[in-house]
Amino acid sequence: MSQPSHTHQLTTPRLHPGVSVADLAQVVHELTAPTGHDQVVVTSTTDDRLEVKIWPIPAGAPSPTDVLIGWRPRGPVGAVGLVVSGQEHSPVHLGRVGLTVMIDSQARAATVLERPEHQPELILETPQGWASDALHRTLGLATPPPDVPVSACVDASWLAQVAAVAWPPEVDGLPPLTWAQIAPLHPLAPAGPSSTPQALAALTTEMDRASGWSRLLHQAAASLPPSAIHPPSGRPVPLGAWFDQGSFSRWMLRQQPDVSDLFWDLLDQLTDEAASKLMDALVSL
Repeated sequence: MSQPSHTHQLTTPRLHPGVSVADLAQVVHELTAPTGHDQVVVTSTTDDRLEVKIWPIPAGAPSPTDVLIGWRPRGPVGAVGLVVSGQEHSPVHLGRVGLTVMIDSQARAATVLERPEHQPELILETPQGWASDALHRTLGLATPPPDVPVSACVDASWLAQVAAVAWPPEVDGLPPLTWAQIAPLHPLAPAGPSSTPQALAALTTEMDRASGWSRLLHQAAASLPPSAIHPPSGRPVPLGAWFDQGSFSRWMLRQQPDVSDLFWDLLDQLTDEAASKLMDALVSL
C-alpha cells in the first residue's frame, strides 16, 4: 500500500517558539479541524521559528494512533498531536465530535474538543488511555504503569478464542464445547493432554508474579511486524523500545472483550463441566 510522502506546513504569526501547548492546540485545531481528515501534527523550532507540520493520515490506515507505533520524528521536536473526528457516546452527549490533542516534550498536554453548534472546549488535563500513550511514546515519554495485571489479557485472549470456536461465521446449532476443546486454546496451555483448570490458573498467576507485561512485550516485539503506514520524515524504533509496559498493556487490551460479560455469554455454548472448569481457570474473573 502506498502512502503520502508529503506534509503540509503551517505558517502563522500566532505561532512562535515560546507558544504554550494550550495555545498551540487551539491554533492547530482552528486551522485543521475544518478539513474533516485525521491528521498527525509535529512541531519543531528552527531558526527561532516554530514549524508545524501536518500529515494527513491516508485511508486504509489501521487507526490514527496505530500509525505512530514504532515511529518517532527526527530532530528536536517540540510537540506531537493528533487531529481526529469520531462519535461521542456519553450520558450527556451523543454525536459527532472533533478533537485536537497535543502533547509537548515536557509531557504537558492540551485537548480541544468541538461539538457541532458549540464553541470549542479547551481541556488542560492530560488525557488517559491508549491514544495519549501513543503520543507520549512518539516523544519517548514514559506512560502510567499498567492499569490491570497481565492475567486480564491472558484470560480475555482465551475467551476470545473460545468465542470464535463457539460462534463460527454462518454456522448455527453447534453442540456445546467440552473442556478438552477449550483448554488447548489457552494462550499458555502446554502441548499435550488438556491441562487442569488449576494448572492453567497457576501458569497465568505465575506470569503475573514473575514477569508481568514485560514477557508479553518481549514476545510481541519479536513477532509483530512494524506498521506499513507511518508519517514521513521520521525514524523507525524497535517495538520493544517504542512501547513501555503501560502503553503496551493498554494497546493489547483496547480491543479485548470484557472477561465477565463474555464468560456469561459463553455459558450456553459449553457443557456444564467445561463451564465449571472455565470458571476455575479464569484468574481475572
